[in-house]
Amino acid sequence: MNRIAVLLDAGYFRVQVGNLIEGEYTARSKVQIDYPALRNRMIQEIERQIPASHLLRVYWYDGPGQNGKTKEHEAIDQLDDFKLRLGTRNGTGQQKGVDGLIIADLISLTQQRAITHAVLLSGDSDIAPGVIAAQGMGLRVHLLSIGSSKATSPILAAEVDLKRAWSASDVQTFAKLSTTSTPKTSEFSGQTVTTGQGAIVKTPPVDLIPSETGKSSRITADDLARDAMTKIKSGPNANQLLALNKTTKRIPKEIDTELLTSARGHYNRSLTESEKTDLRRAFRAQLPAL
Repeated sequence: MNRIAVLLDAGYFRVQVGNLIEGEYTARSKVQIDYPALRNRMIQEIERQIPASHLLRVYWYDGPGQNGKTKEHEAIDQLDDFKLRLGTRNGTGQQKGVDGLIIADLISLTQQRAITHAVLLSGDSDIAPGVIAAQGMGLRVHLLSIGSSKATSPILAAEVDLKRAWSASDVQTFAKLSTTSTPKTSEFSGQTVTTGQGAIVKTPPVDLIPSETGKSSRITADDLARDAMTKIKSGPNANQLLALNKTTKRIPKEIDTELLTSARGHYNRSLTESEKTDLRRAFRAQLPAL
């Protein structure tokens, strides 16, 4: 009998569900998830993709809250067939280890012959090497996307064995906008950034983060890029900035790593592919003209 494990990146899941429910980036606090209904929808999806199969469990990968488990994590703990897998935070509060946990579990479950198929909910290209390694040991990997394909790395999509996607109607069976307001909710939207080619792009807002006064504020990709630029200018890769300008097509790997790492510290989760694209575009806007 086919045995299935679902590996779900909660950061990707939350962003994409919010996009489908409201049509744009939505803070976690504004989306209400019915977790038992999500479990039922997940089981239906598995039966549709792989008939006559047995679900081992759904692995839910997320970063810890500032004080450990969040209310969402506690809700996941109460679900049958779900297992919470938390990454860590480093000394500056940045989320670490979620991608590594997904890859480690994918390979371990395959080596132990605990599963024959994996259903992956993620858009991160960093997981692709783990997919390839598990496939080499006989695992079939299905990719279940949510909403726009732009949020899924084409590198990851190219490696999987089967691709399916949930639409807004699928998501609405277990998610809706919250009817209660929260003191952490802000109505400020993203900012506009002019690229080197003159295109105007509205950058999405990021989850609320605490300021020095203890109040919450919303930042944009433009803010994150500016913050990263300041750090890079004072770091070991500052000299590489001298060769860059607004028309630079490819950001050097060392600088790109610093940029994404800095942004993850504000998101407290992994970035989706569309967020990485917006961030890099905003970063280029900080570079000098030719």
